[in-house]
Amino acid sequence: MKIIAKLLLLLPVIVLTGAATEVTYQYPQRPIFVIQSVECIRTTSGSDTDTVYISRQPEGARYPKGTFTMSAGEKATVGRYFYPKAPGSIALYEEDSLTADDEIGKFNFTTAEKSGTYVITMTGDGAEYRVTIQVRN
Repeated sequence: MKIIAKLLLLLPVIVLTGAATEVTYQYPQRPIFVIQSVECIRTTSGSDTDTVYISRQPEGARYPKGTFTMSAGEKATVGRYFYPKAPGSIALYEEDSLTADDEIGKFNFTTAEKSGTYVITMTGDGAEYRVTIQVRN
């Protein structure tokens, strides 16, 4: 009987000790990048319209799957999001049918970008575009 009484006295200690060692895992927080829009301010040299797309590296994702055909003053909604696992870049390209596509501009990002809306002006090949990206943490 004395042994059972001693075990009963130890039981609350065992339960409390077990509860005190509970471990919770927190997933690392990564930002969400939302590519909101592309706005054409000026098309490439010698052209009234551009056929453009956005490429995300290092994954190689392309937005849209096709292209946007844009003239000066036009704005296209992209509305795509991603969770970067590593630093990378978002580049705007003008598609060429006979030669390599022209990079108009690039935005390099890290996984530690602060929350906010970024309007990035991209210029190249005589063109000027604004790409709007929202970062949510």
